Amino acid sequence: MEISFRNSNIGCYQIVEIDGHSQKYIMDTSTLSPKRYCWGLLPKNITVDMIELDKKNASFETKSKTLLGTSTIAIMVQPIVKIGYDMLRNLFVNYEISQQIFLKIVLYFISMLISYLVIWNSLRKAHKIAAERLPKESKKARLTLRTTKRRE
Repeated sequence: MEISFRNSNIGCYQIVEIDGHSQKYIMDTSTLSPKRYCWGLLPKNITVDMIELDKKNASFETKSKTLLGTSTIAIMVQPIVKIGYDMLRNLFVNYEISQQIFLKIVLYFISMLISYLVIWNSLRKAHKIAAERLPKESKKARLTLRTTKRRE
């Protein structure tokens, strides 16, 4: 059995083709379990949920046409990053935040909370978009992969 994985146009989903093009699935990578795999630990088995797609369904395929290249976006973002960096640096220096461990810990947890909320919102939005594109009576499947206990 040969399995191939491709990125889809929705962030937390991947297109899975089994045995060439005979079967096509969309895999929800947010359902990957056990979650300790995401932290770098290798469990014996990894399971993930998939939904069967019609072979001709191209609603999850990536489009190769982009208006802006990666380097253009990086150049456009640099002034914003510089302004933000200068503001935070001045804030830390002027108010001596770098010497206050309690305030640094609070800022760390606030940044973790904001990151969690951004990821949670993006996953919720991705699941909503995928639910609109999937047929109502799709077959669900669960893929179980056995790890080899070595990293490649």
